[in-house]
Amino acid sequence: MTQAAAQQGRAPLPPRCRPCGLADLDSLQGESIGLFVWSDVRPLRGVAALIDWRLCGALSQLLLARRFLGAPRETLLYPVRGRFGPRRLFVFGLGSRAACTAAELGAHGQHAALIMQRAGATPITLAAPAAPRALEMEADFVQALRLEPPGGAAQVLVERPAREV
Repeated sequence: MTQAAAQQGRAPLPPRCRPCGLADLDSLQGESIGLFVWSDVRPLRGVAALIDWRLCGALSQLLLARRFLGAPRETLLYPVRGRFGPRRLFVFGLGSRAACTAAELGAHGQHAALIMQRAGATPITLAAPAAPRALEMEADFVQALRLEPPGGAAQVLVERPAREV
C-alpha cells in the first residue's frame, strides 16, 4: 500500500484493463502512453508491437541501432507526431524476461507510472508487456500493478483480453 493510500485508510485501486488492437490505438484518448520493452525479447510483442507498427518500425529501428536496449529502468521519451492518439510515448526497459518475477514486474509498472505522473501525463495509460510463450504475462502485470493516478483513472492496454483481475 502506498503512503498516500495508507494515510487515507484505503487500498490502491487496480488499473482498468482494456483490450487493445490497432483501431483502439487510433481512438485512444489521452496525451501519453507508456510501454515496456524486454532486453531479450525480439521482435516486439503485444501492444508494443502494435505501437511500433503505427510508428512505421521506429521502435524496432532504435533497438536495432542499440540506442535503446530494454535494460531495467531504462527510459525513453518518444514524440508520436500524429501517428495515433497520444502525442508522447514513454518506453521503459524491463531487463531480461527470463529473470523477471511478478513482483519485479509490478515494481516496474509502479516506477513507470511515477515517471509519467511527474511528467504531467493524465490519465496514466500503460501497455502491458508481452512475450512469446508467456500467455499470462499481461494478466500477471495487471494483477501486480496498483496505481493511484491523480486527475483520472488509470488504464492498462493488453493485446488480448486478460483473465479477470
